[in-house]
Amino acid sequence: MALESAGVHPVPVAVDHEGIDVAQGRVMAPAAASALVTPGQQAPMGVSLSPARRKALIDWARESHSWIIEDDYLAELHLEGRALPALASGDGADRVIHIGTFSKTLAPMIGLGFIVAPRGLVKRLTEMAWWLATPPNNAVQIALTRFMRDGHYFRHLRRTRQIYTERRSLLCDTLQRCNVPVALGAGLSVILPQPSGFDDARLALQAREALLAVSPLSAWFAKGSRARSGIILGVANIRSERVEADCHHLLTLMRSTS
Repeated sequence: MALESAGVHPVPVAVDHEGIDVAQGRVMAPAAASALVTPGQQAPMGVSLSPARRKALIDWARESHSWIIEDDYLAELHLEGRALPALASGDGADRVIHIGTFSKTLAPMIGLGFIVAPRGLVKRLTEMAWWLATPPNNAVQIALTRFMRDGHYFRHLRRTRQIYTERRSLLCDTLQRCNVPVALGAGLSVILPQPSGFDDARLALQAREALLAVSPLSAWFAKGSRARSGIILGVANIRSERVEADCHHLLTLMRSTS
């Protein structure tokens, strides 16, 4: 919606187990000026862009003189194995605009984001940032800079990843004990796929009335695409002492909805 309001025509491209399908994108949008991607950890499926797709994407940007806008979405909180480096840090970085925020890793109220861009774009991006929004508080910027420089931020990330990994494992183990047939770990979420025709939006509303904050998978699909049904369970703020009871409650609601 933000792109459309800015006069840009977005073309949704399918994502599979390797990330965005670059070949499909070339066919669907041969004259695209940019590609907005989340290679570190795609939401909501949690898949990382494979090395082959990363190369294909960079090759496309170079050949077409287009830009890759790399949204650093939760890449710092990669829970499975070692996260791949950012596109903006390797070969082809001259075609990459890397954007990110500290909202997920620290707190939304900090109100700080960042851009890593080729030197030739810095002046233009600075001008746009100046006119589009007021600068963030200097004191917060200085404090965060020192927090990172002294190594506290990276220690915080290590501890956070450990906690989230334990919580996701607890949720998956609990769902398995409850005889849930499929529970997919997806970044900071667990996805419960549902059969075609299952009303996941209705279930999400019923769950919220029961104080269970779940999201429908179908809401994440672009307009006009074939949406799949499923339930997304966040792991970041689950309470270990309530996981089993909440899972049983949710499964009861799922059976009544199907």
